[in-house]
Amino acid sequence: MKTESGDFLRTSLTLALLLALSLGLFAPVMRHAIQESTDYENHYRNAMELPAQTTNRPIGHVLYHAVVKVYRGLLPAAAGPDIQLISVLSFMLPLCPMIFLLLKRSAGGTLPDMFTGALALGLALAAPVTIWVDNKFMIGYVTPIVYHNPTYIALRPFVIPLSLLALLAVQERGYRDLNQRLFWLLAAAALMMLTTLSKPSYTIALLPALIIYAIWRRSEGCKGDFVFLLWGLCIPGGIILALEYLYTFAAGFRHGGAIAFGPLRFMDFYVPAWRIPIQVALSLVFPACVCLLYVDEARKCHYLKLSWLVLAIGCLYMFTLYQDGGDLKSGNFVWTAYSTIFVLMFASLTFVIEQHKRERKRKGLETRRAGPRLSPRVGVCFALFALHVLSGIAYWHRFFNYV
Repeated sequence: MKTESGDFLRTSLTLALLLALSLGLFAPVMRHAIQESTDYENHYRNAMELPAQTTNRPIGHVLYHAVVKVYRGLLPAAAGPDIQLISVLSFMLPLCPMIFLLLKRSAGGTLPDMFTGALALGLALAAPVTIWVDNKFMIGYVTPIVYHNPTYIALRPFVIPLSLLALLAVQERGYRDLNQRLFWLLAAAALMMLTTLSKPSYTIALLPALIIYAIWRRSEGCKGDFVFLLWGLCIPGGIILALEYLYTFAAGFRHGGAIAFGPLRFMDFYVPAWRIPIQVALSLVFPACVCLLYVDEARKCHYLKLSWLVLAIGCLYMFTLYQDGGDLKSGNFVWTAYSTIFVLMFASLTFVIEQHKRERKRKGLETRRAGPRLSPRVGVCFALFALHVLSGIAYWHRFFNYV
């Protein structure tokens, strides 16, 4: 009983510290972005026009706008920038605590809570290992963090839980009863709709990746759960995507433009083509090295393999598709790659923690009171992850000067 109460106290203190640090780190940078970035002002005007957007380009993904509208109604005397800050922090502040609880569950007591909390905060800040810095947008890199786009920030809290639920569709899993199966199916459907309504970027990569992965698993003799895949993910996501597409693109070039195929068409405006492979490689230092250091173990990890496949599809969109018309230079397909690499970073971090836990069990080490005691491979992985975190801190600092 004392151990359980002590663990609860440590967890609560870590969660409180993460919330405080998140507020201290992200509130200033978000306030600066709101003051200087036109994205926030445009999305605020879109929110004020709900439910009918007339003067601005129609946007189908309206979750952030709906939250802004609710806060506007609850706080009628507040200034517009304050409403925007409260709205964006509503999505940003829960991120670190959620990641911490998921990582803590994977660690199973083999890592101190403060260390796990540092990993969670690091993931929220992590950016590509940066060499070239041309502008605040880090175009050419596949970056899991930006500050200038509120709808991408609204997307980030949903993609990790959705990716974990998506695993239920491609794994053979037994349920206690029909009620439990129905609960997870409805939870996945609700989360899929929220994710897609926040921004469709992750959904358009996840759904084809899931279908490909499920077919591949089927060819290997694994039945998977096609009912869950269909009704929990594909149908809810497909319906929202179809509605968003019709709403945004039905007006053609007059408003939303059109989706067009053109390799590096968007990138040509900002970075030379020869740099892009290097920048992509610098974006993948941690997850790529994790797979190289744990080749055999990574081949058996469905979550890691699925996350890589989703990222590959996201990068395919990023480098071959663009939105023609007035939004040609806005790069709306970069968000797909950005959201998918965020999930891959989490999947890689979870994988390393699980390898650490297995290594400790093989050595018969006590799970508590012994500190991390990292093996050389795990230590190298965490060190490479730290490079991404340091780059993220540098990006956080640099953002104040570039916006």
